[in-house]
Amino acid sequence: MTSTKTPPKTSARASTQASPRSAQVSSAARSAKRSDKGSNTTSAPLSAKTAPRSQQRAKEAINAALELFNRRWALRVLWELRGEPMSFRALQSACGDLSPTVLNQRLAELREAALVDAGGAGYALTPLGHELIVAFEPLTAWALRWQGRRP
Repeated sequence: MTSTKTPPKTSARASTQASPRSAQVSSAARSAKRSDKGSNTTSAPLSAKTAPRSQQRAKEAINAALELFNRRWALRVLWELRGEPMSFRALQSACGDLSPTVLNQRLAELREAALVDAGGAGYALTPLGHELIVAFEPLTAWALRWQGRRP
């Protein structure tokens, strides 16, 4: 009887070096940078060939952004930074229960996504981060109307 050794099974997840979170953050950062480059609001109608490709790019960018915003405390950190720059401790205090470990992680992700930057005055939104706050204004108005109609 001969025995054959089989290599140990490894999952696809274990074989990659980068964590899924860092890959998603990088995707969100790339999408944010891509959309920042082509921010011309007046463009000619898309041809039938380019429409599906641009729709796919838009879908990927929106999904990457929503995945970033869905992370616990990410939106709260962005919201608290909507005004003046804040030190780490001031930001942690403004967020309430947020642990320093989670705050550090979120700040790193938001910095990689080009939404937050650190400077001498503390953490602050980048111009792209301020654009995001402005982009949330219609959603905020809609959410208030929607919540007002609920019993």
